[in-house]
Amino acid sequence: MNPSFHAEKLKKEAVFLFGSLFSCKSPDTLNQRYIDYHQRNKHQEKQIDIEYIINKSLDVEALELALRSKNSILTEKLLIIIRLAEVEPLLFASMVNQKDCFLFAFLSLFYFLIRSIYKKIKGQTILWRHSKCMMQ
Repeated sequence: MNPSFHAEKLKKEAVFLFGSLFSCKSPDTLNQRYIDYHQRNKHQEKQIDIEYIINKSLDVEALELALRSKNSILTEKLLIIIRLAEVEPLLFASMVNQKDCFLFAFLSLFYFLIRSIYKKIKGQTILWRHSKCMMQ
């Protein structure tokens, strides 16, 4: 495979995964670190068709929750994006909650609990409807 084509594919993947997690454009430094990581660690086995997920704009968070028990490559990729994002100063507000309010904290936890249940159900539905995203 052409190295520049592979790098473009990885950049597109990084932008999509980052955008789905943080709802903003990914910094170029993060994209480059993602590409560098993948070029150094080429041992990853494919269990999921990331290109299919990107082309269909499927909900990555929901798919990851549905596949988490299977130790999928999607979970690994999202963890890589999060770890790379942790060192970006511009994303500090997304990583750290500095509000000091018991009610806000409780409501936030409740919201994310309900959201996780919804995403898990949605992920199972996506896997059922889009079985092509799973590689054989």
